[in-house]
Amino acid sequence: MRFFPILATALAALAAAAPAPENNTPAPHEPFLITKIIHLTDEPHKIERNVELAKEYVHKVAEQEPDTLVFDVFLDKEAAKFIIFAAFKDQHAFEHHFETHYLEELIQILDHEHLRDGKELFVLKQITGFHRDDY
Repeated sequence: MRFFPILATALAALAAAAPAPENNTPAPHEPFLITKIIHLTDEPHKIERNVELAKEYVHKVAEQEPDTLVFDVFLDKEAAKFIIFAAFKDQHAFEHHFETHYLEELIQILDHEHLRDGKELFVLKQITGFHRDDY
């Protein structure tokens, strides 16, 4: 699966980071890991439209955000949810991601076409883990 090598890259970046503060928010110089869950409308044609928009958006992130280390989008079609796993080089990259014009445009489309029902955002701080390069 493509997810595991990318996750390993994000975890390796975290392993090189300084110890995190006691709260759940990484220090400004540490990598930021986020998980975002977007609740989609459950109409099949709208789910397909969301998939199309997600592919276009990920392409823009990959091209224009070099400090976004990982950006994977998963679809749970049964639950009508996108689950996004992203890792950013540091707080600046994290903040920049949410200030881009193409994210603003995507949100406008999602709202205008009634393609989502809600969202949850989790900022994560890694406390332990490992990765294998030889699996």
